[in-house]
Amino acid sequence: MVSELSNEKSIHAVLVFWFEEISPESWFKKDPLFDDMLMQQFGQIVEQALAGQLDKWAQNKDGRLALILLLDQMTRNIFRNTPKAFSGDEIACALSLRSVADGFLETENNRHKRQFFLMPMMHSEDSRDTKTVTASV
Repeated sequence: MVSELSNEKSIHAVLVFWFEEISPESWFKKDPLFDDMLMQQFGQIVEQALAGQLDKWAQNKDGRLALILLLDQMTRNIFRNTPKAFSGDEIACALSLRSVADGFLETENNRHKRQFFLMPMMHSEDSRDTKTVTASV
């Protein structure tokens, strides 16, 4: 079981990595070296997120965003070209919808973070989710 301090450090590590250590250009380009680096650095924690072992993170804004990144973005890199790349989509979309309902977008000043709160709904094939995104921007 992951301790609270370990949870906070892991949440912080995910957010700092995604929003400070890498450039926005890295977010959406296909790069096997980047994918491998993500696997090395975050593969284990992505697996924990997929297994529901980090659900407690969703209790606050930073934790929920970190969980969305693990389930919606990092899975796409780490498991590229496999069905597992999309294995976190349903949970990430539910977290995204909950974030909108909880007012997280209104309290987030960083436009990139707001974007990633919404990204799972942009990936969704349910037209209601894409309408929620449109209404939220």
